[in-house]
Amino acid sequence: MKIFDAFDRLGCNKDKNKNTDLRGHNLLVLAPHADDEIFCIPHGKYFESKGYCITVLFLSGSDHRCLEAKNSCKILQWAYINAKDLGQQYIDGLFHQNLPNLIKLLKNILDQYSVVLCPALEGGHQDHDSTFVACMIALSNQPHCEPLFYKTYTATGRWKFFEVFSKHNHYSAVKFIPYIALSRPFWRTRIILAFHVYRSQWTSWIALLPAMIFSYISGSKDVLYSLGSLDYCTTLAGTLETKSSALYELHRKCAKHDWLSHVRSIILQSIDEASHCNLYKL
Repeated sequence: MKIFDAFDRLGCNKDKNKNTDLRGHNLLVLAPHADDEIFCIPHGKYFESKGYCITVLFLSGSDHRCLEAKNSCKILQWAYINAKDLGQQYIDGLFHQNLPNLIKLLKNILDQYSVVLCPALEGGHQDHDSTFVACMIALSNQPHCEPLFYKTYTATGRWKFFEVFSKHNHYSAVKFIPYIALSRPFWRTRIILAFHVYRSQWTSWIALLPAMIFSYISGSKDVLYSLGSLDYCTTLAGTLETKSSALYELHRKCAKHDWLSHVRSIILQSIDEASHCNLYKL
């Protein structure tokens, strides 16, 4: 029995002669916070149906939230890893202040996976954007690991409260391309995880509930994104070219810590080290 009733591949330039047997491959979900994996359930289950083994790497969380994350993975039947177990500690809201260590962690772990699901650059939460930057830099040395991107803050639609970047610029200068759209979003499982497993976060999920209901009624699909033909250096350069204000800058959650000033020098150094991008001018 197929896990999904239907799915559509959108705008993805794939080699038709390439071997598409995905069995035996490993997929890593990068979850900056415990409960972010909820946004990846349809995508993870799709790849699981194709023979992938799914692992979720949680990058932060208190002991209580880590326990909730373990219970979530038990329900999903996915493997659980926490950065704490790997000797790393990332503070919620301050990933960018420890970005070099996050890059090092991902470089060491991504060579074990053929696909990684990473938060898209949305401007909704600085930790999600930091994870995106760290993943792009780490993948510059991992040609066999394919990055795909999931939305969180814009996953429920582009309207009012759920707008992220100002001026309706959701993905900044980084242009994500729809890779696959799934028509069965596992709402029952999501509700169980959001309101039963992650009881510590129920207020956040209550705020998202109206948009989730609207998405369910309207039959919205869950879309996973790729970078298309863009290389990692062009993508990182696009991060620096963001013209719109991010949500965390608008409500000043990150104003005292200045996200861009922390990541800018690291991004420029990464671009400079990549010989195939030495003609790119910023």
